Amino acid sequence: MRNTRLFSLLSVVLTAFALCLPAAAQTAATGRVAVGHKQKISGVVVSRDIDKMVVRDINGSDVAVSVSGSTKIVEKKANPFRGAKNYPATALIRGLEVEVEGRGDNSGALVA
Repeated sequence: MRNTRLFSLLSVVLTAFALCLPAAAQTAATGRVAVGHKQKISGVVVSRDIDKMVVRDINGSDVAVSVSGSTKIVEKKANPFRGAKNYPATALIRGLEVEVEGRGDNSGALVA
């Protein structure tokens, strides 16, 4: 009888935790970059549009990144005997791990 009560209490607590977890995961803070401030971030591309993308860093904050025609997209070179490949902006897709370097603009986004 006592084990049954303990089991039902534990299942209620676990169910409540499971229901609250997705809501907590979607409330990531949005990072803003000061105007003209140079910044370098590493993270994962969360969303992508034609001229902008959102990168989530390891702390869970989302940073808006503006991508223009002058943005250089280069692979991280590991082999010293081979040059790094250049890629078009269309190669930036959701789930891709990136490192972005740029300066902040008036809207708080990072201009790559």
